[in-house]
Amino acid sequence: MTQALTHIPATMPVGIRERLRLQGYVIDPPAAAELYRMLHRPELPPPTARDVAYGPDERHRLDVYTPAEAPATVEDEPVTHPVLVFVHGGGFVGGNKNTADTPYYDNLMVWASENGLVGVNVTYRLAPEHVWPSAQQDLQAALQWVREHIGEYGGDPDRIILMGHSAGAAHVAHYLGHAEFHVAPQGGVAGVILFSGVFDPATAKPAANLEAYYGADTSRYAEQSPYAGLVQLDLPFLIAVAEWDPQDFYRQAADLHERIRYHGGGHAWYYQLEGHNHMSEMYAIGTGDEALETLLRSFVRGVVGE
Repeated sequence: MTQALTHIPATMPVGIRERLRLQGYVIDPPAAAELYRMLHRPELPPPTARDVAYGPDERHRLDVYTPAEAPATVEDEPVTHPVLVFVHGGGFVGGNKNTADTPYYDNLMVWASENGLVGVNVTYRLAPEHVWPSAQQDLQAALQWVREHIGEYGGDPDRIILMGHSAGAAHVAHYLGHAEFHVAPQGGVAGVILFSGVFDPATAKPAANLEAYYGADTSRYAEQSPYAGLVQLDLPFLIAVAEWDPQDFYRQAADLHERIRYHGGGHAWYYQLEGHNHMSEMYAIGTGDEALETLLRSFVRGVVGE
């Protein structure tokens, strides 16, 4: 089952929506972050485990959040929860799983834990020091850690949803699209969430940050594309863009959606988040922005039955 683009009406405060409209088609993390900062709780619950090493590099780190007040057993049987693994963006050359003195991206993990999920927040090595496919190798290692250890935190390794935003969405797509990185059949995941990603370097608008990760030799871009592998997967995909995303994100999302729709073995749902821009869609999670949170909750429940 695959559908055409569905518009999700905006539910953020009117003043914030107007500020985002005035910012327009730009990617300005500090500006969007400041708009949403005061809508978050003054203090977010801490993770169950912070900066767990999943590999040897200093950026091979992840955080784990477990559901609040969840029973460990029911009738003497252990209770396990679906797992949401998040991969942050940063234009391939920056970004982190959390930023000091801000709620981002702990906000997504707190939302996950408060909705019955074990949240795993992953960071990875960056370009230009680390080029393609270093991030895919990092995701391979992180997911291997999750599959081996998440049961210790009450997570179910057979119900993993892998989510990426921006460059993180590209890294997720490339991990899944190249089977040599898979830790298990279907990449070891049950579902995929891709927010505002540029997935195919061969068809993307040229940019210095893309070249930093994929290399200057554009003749290799076609073989680096994840599309041939993605359409072989039998997985549900949630693909989304923001109203004020730059147009290349629309082109990339539509292309991926159409390939799954006509050539793939999986299912894809494709949404536009009205009123949001490239960064606000992530910063809004946990503020009561019901449109986005309802979309995530519906997809997760449809995939893993929670």
